[in-house]
Amino acid sequence: MCRLHARQVDTDEKGFPVDQLREWKATAEKDAFEALTTGRLALPEGILAVDAEVLERLGLKDVEIERRTERLRVAARTDVDAFKALRSWPVHAVELNFKTFNGDAPSFGVETCATALESSGEITIVASPGTGKSTACIQLVEALLSGR
Repeated sequence: MCRLHARQVDTDEKGFPVDQLREWKATAEKDAFEALTTGRLALPEGILAVDAEVLERLGLKDVEIERRTERLRVAARTDVDAFKALRSWPVHAVELNFKTFNGDAPSFGVETCATALESSGEITIVASPGTGKSTACIQLVEALLSGR
């Protein structure tokens, strides 16, 4: 919240009870996740761009972030390729679909999940052994690296 509204909410416990705030937060998170995973919402270009002030505070003002980012992408691509070269990697890996834990949203694919991951910063994959969690993670990394 902006400073004005945060102060208003913090000082008016009767007008903004904790349960209502938690409900609003849960609804907003659910709506945002569903919008990302159904393709109704796309991330704007450069949403993950690093601000110059942040770089300075981190002591990275003069560091070439783009060059370092590219080096990390190359290293990640090398790791993915090495993983896929293992004998245990499936010859015909299929793209898996994801669904939310409570299952009330439609399923979605790896690329959509990558967009949601870029936005939220984290996901949790829960499934029984042997159902493709590692394969799905590698496919997610590939989608993130390709920028699809």
